[in-house]
Amino acid sequence: LGLDSLSQFDHFGRPLRGIFSSEPDLTPYAVIPERVDINEKNPPAPEHHASLDFSRPDAVDDETLNRILWQAIKGDVPFPGVTRAPTAIGNLAQPRGRSSICDAASSTAAA
Repeated sequence: LGLDSLSQFDHFGRPLRGIFSSEPDLTPYAVIPERVDINEKNPPAPEHHASLDFSRPDAVDDETLNRILWQAIKGDVPFPGVTRAPTAIGNLAQPRGRSSICDAASSTAAA
């Protein structure tokens, strides 16, 4: 087509010209049998899992869901506990949409 590279991946990627030939290779191949049962299903979830609310984002309690996922993936390995990201001091006490700067300005104007 005569196009230049569309991205760095195109530019630095190897050309595929060498993988095509004018004559097909009809050599039979050896089948590798599957090692995983494709008909296997997940075990049924415990009943308390069915009560989780996935109808909207962030409706499920984080720690509950994390514990469920941990047990499903790690099995009997003990749950490491909850780690929270640090937050700025004072932001937790303020109602959403207001800041301490707004409060200070309104109290100064009232005085």
